[in-house]
Amino acid sequence: MLAGVTVSVSSLVITTAVILLVPITRRMGQYLEVLIEKKRGTLRGGREVASRTAVDDLAWRIELLEERLEFLERIERTERLLTSAEPRELERR
Repeated sequence: MLAGVTVSVSSLVITTAVILLVPITRRMGQYLEVLIEKKRGTLRGGREVASRTAVDDLAWRIELLEERLEFLERIERTERLLTSAEPRELERR
């Protein structure tokens, strides 16, 4: 008797889970496909959107590289000033 109740309750729970989860997972799959298409830039505009995104990304990276280069140049200038100032200070002492 206990086995029959366990089997019937288990089958009821599994059937309910399948009925509820199949549409949810189907919608989630569609949503993920749209996100992937957006990321690739193939949704509405195709190559134009993808190329615009790529150009914007490259512009941002170039700007970041320019900022880093400027920072390194400032460090180098400061380092040169410090190294040239050290011998003078030693001569004074």
